[in-house]
Amino acid sequence: MRRTSGESITTRQADAFAAGEASARVVRIANADHYVFRSNEPQVLEEIERFMATLPN
Repeated sequence: MRRTSGESITTRQADAFAAGEASARVVRIANADHYVFRSNEPQVLEEIERFMATLPN
């Protein structure tokens, strides 16, 4: 079930966050559920690993 109004609110929230934090990197995963780590585990793990690679040792 698609929640278009919820999706547009989420999009606006993500856009506002990115605009307010210049160093932020907002990751958008298509067709993700609320529990994105369950519905899109491979993509989430990939993004976590990408983020961790940017951290100092």
